[in-house]
Formats: sequence, C-alpha cells, structure tokens
Amino acid sequence: CSLDYNYISRNAKTKSSLETTRMCDSYYIVLCRILFTTLRPLLKMVSDLIYAGELFNKTNEFFIKPASNTALGLDGELESEAWIVMEEYIPHFLRTLSTTILNCGKSVRLLKKQICIDKKESDH
Repeated sequence: CSLDYNYISRNAKTKSSLETTRMCDSYYIVLCRILFTTLRPLLKMVSDLIYAGELFNKTNEFFIKPASNTALGLDGELESEAWIVMEEYIPHFLRTLSTTILNCGKSVRLLKKQICIDKKESDH
C-alpha cells in the first residue's frame, strides 16, 4: 500500500501489521468509491453510445461531439460525418479506444436506423 506511506510507516511501529493492512484497505475502499463516483458520468455516456448509439452530451464535456447542429444524420447528413472526436477531451486512459468507441456508436446507430427502415417497409 503506497497511500500516505509516511503516515503508515511512522505508525507501523506502534501498530501491528494487521492494523496497518486494515488502514490500507480502508484507504483503498475510499479511493475506489471516489474513482467510481467520478467516472460514472463518463461511463454512462460511453455505454449509451456503444450500446444504444445515442449521444447525450448536455454539458459538452464528452470527447465525442456532434459535427454540426443538425440532428445527427437525420437531415440528409452522412452518418459517418455526424460525430467527431475532440482530441483535447479524451481521457488519457481512453486514448487508444476513442476511435473504436466512436465507430461502435456509429455502427449501432446505423443498424438501428436500418432496422427502423426495414420495419416501416415490411409494415406497408
């Protein structure tokens, strides 16, 4: 455990190794909760994009943005040009996956659009 190593090493003389391990575990749990809480909005946006092909970016903080103010490919715009990756917003740990996330969202969106078209044609 490297969390607050100076504090732990100073107090390790007075505490047993089991107590020191428990302290490290409690720090780890707190840091994990903070990490997952702060990542929740990002993970929600990524999952909405790759599973539903939807982009909900009300705060304009996500690294994938609409290419224009049109309704993302619904006004005759090419689907492949509907979204763009904003390099300066990509979190470091997602840099290698940003294009894959974008392409996955585009593919899901295109499939959903085609399914709707096919369903309308079969209804008539």
